[in-house]
Amino acid sequence: MKISLSAVAGAIASLGMAMSAQAQSSFDYKFSGFGSVGFVHSDNRGADYVTTRLQPNGAGLTRQTDWGPDTKLGGQMNLKFGDKLEAVVQVVSQHQGDNSFRPEVEWANLKYKFSDNFSVRVGRIALPPYMISETRQVGYSYTWAHPPVEVFSIMPITSNDGIDISWQTRLGEARNVLQVYYGTRKTEAASGTRVKSKQATGFSDTLELGSWTAHVSFFDAKVDFVSAQIEPLFAGLRQFAGAAGAVPVPGFQTAAASANALVKKYSTLDVHQSNVSVGLNYDPGDWFAMGEYVFGKAEGLQGDIKAWHLLAGYRIGSFTPYVGLASARSSFTLEKGIDVSGAPPLAAGAAALTAGIQAAQRGINPTQKSATVGVRWDAIRNVAIKLQYERAETGTGSSGYFAKPLPTFTGAKVNLVTAVVDFVF
Repeated sequence: MKISLSAVAGAIASLGMAMSAQAQSSFDYKFSGFGSVGFVHSDNRGADYVTTRLQPNGAGLTRQTDWGPDTKLGGQMNLKFGDKLEAVVQVVSQHQGDNSFRPEVEWANLKYKFSDNFSVRVGRIALPPYMISETRQVGYSYTWAHPPVEVFSIMPITSNDGIDISWQTRLGEARNVLQVYYGTRKTEAASGTRVKSKQATGFSDTLELGSWTAHVSFFDAKVDFVSAQIEPLFAGLRQFAGAAGAVPVPGFQTAAASANALVKKYSTLDVHQSNVSVGLNYDPGDWFAMGEYVFGKAEGLQGDIKAWHLLAGYRIGSFTPYVGLASARSSFTLEKGIDVSGAPPLAAGAAALTAGIQAAQRGINPTQKSATVGVRWDAIRNVAIKLQYERAETGTGSSGYFAKPLPTFTGAKVNLVTAVVDFVF
């Protein structure tokens, strides 16, 4: 049975409006904003450093110092209709896949509180795979100049069009929030790439006890990944299969069937993808330490990925020096190629197509690690200035999470310096 999100939204909105009309509380609203102005410098001209895989370019190849990866501006409006119903709209302008800073609606949802512990939201809602998911767009809310791409680029889509249910419970002195969601989301990345998550389901559970916060989440979806760079490869496989299949010789027929099998095996439509993440944060006041681990599985060109990050810092007045480590490692089996054992004249074409599949596998499955040291200075109220140094290394045969890599950009070492001013108002 398919769920009509518009029908659910209408039903909940009507219910909320009706109950709100009976309430005696007055209408209230609040506007808030946030932003970041940052520059990142790379000493490697072999590729561009970007903070999300949706960005088309950044610092390094296109220009050594760039303000695009970290700069953004956002605004949020909260509308309360009594004590039960609330509407939220958040709009963010940041570097988009079409190389613009076109504003985009990040959130637009209705929330109805059936009780202090149980609520339902419908609309565009933040996806909750990470501990900082709800504040991921607000640079002022976290310590880094930017979160480590090794972990946070696994889920570049930050919101979901659908419904979620939140249930809060008290376990002694502990507070637990369980969130279950369903929905879909479509977005455009760089170079004509389109990503759409369909039938996305999952849950997020956050437990807070004193100075401790623990977070567990699960995400499962069917994903369409349409890339202008990969589509010619599939077209070539189909053309190869058609030409080989037209020759009434067993070896050619086998080669055609083998090529068609690769088209089906590596299809980028309806790809099943799932992620599990576990995070833990300890913050007693003067110092803090946090870490997060993500394990992802996917079909097609994508393989499994294991990623983690660690961050620790110490607060000295208005200054917070910090250090961090992060790593992402993909595991996949390189395609062996088309069976042309019975059709030697097809060997050269099959080898070229196999090389294309292997190149796509390497590009989609990044391996990268980084070490970070930085300092955050809370200069004045609602303004933080951050200076951060990163040493990033991509794995052998991998361009990591860098954009527009040159063919020689594998196993690379990159030094990055970032300066950011984060603010809220």
